[in-house]
Amino acid sequence: MTAPVDNALTPKEMAVQFRNLVDDDFDIDHLYQLLSQAKNYVERVYKLEICKKSDSSQSASQGDTYTNFKSLPTDFRAFVKLYLDDMQYWAVKFEDLPLFKGVGRKVILDMRQNKFAATSPVSKSGTWNLYYIYKTEDFNSTNENTVVCTWPSEFHPLIPYQAAKIYQSNIDGDNISFRMSQEQEKEYQRLLDAVVSWDADLKLAGMDGRTGFDPSDQEQGIDLGMM
Repeated sequence: MTAPVDNALTPKEMAVQFRNLVDDDFDIDHLYQLLSQAKNYVERVYKLEICKKSDSSQSASQGDTYTNFKSLPTDFRAFVKLYLDDMQYWAVKFEDLPLFKGVGRKVILDMRQNKFAATSPVSKSGTWNLYYIYKTEDFNSTNENTVVCTWPSEFHPLIPYQAAKIYQSNIDGDNISFRMSQEQEKEYQRLLDAVVSWDADLKLAGMDGRTGFDPSDQEQGIDLGMM
């Protein structure tokens, strides 16, 4: 199968590359689960900037408090920032609600119900502007001919390599497969380093190139996305 001109890979093309790497074949649904697992691993561990989204679908009424939960997006994965219009709120641990009742500009996240709420009555009506890391679309037989991965196309080959790494870690190796895995490990590391470097450039661009700790970020709260 010929790849698109821009070298972006569809799930079906990733499956072909994976089979070539491991020299094995199995159920296509299982294979797409494995490729999705590889994609999700990289996105979650490195908290890729490209996986950030915003949502402004929830509104606040003056006086809303911790009994007035609002829905998080269905693709929510991790908290980044939250504003009521242009007023920032900080997330605190769900179990610390008793400590923060009555404390302004704080919210709790109820991840079991996929909802959030302010810990004290909000001072005005407005729009909740949520910035978050989202769960990208997984691969399956329905979207196998569509470019689903949101990463730049040059990084798409990392996903089959990551999947091969997961697969090979669960099989017994002989001398040949160990030699092959060493060669694949070098290429895998090259691809991973490129993704991490690209993502670091995006993160630095968002901080005006700063690399140190910024005291302005140490507000009273926690980054639940880093837990």
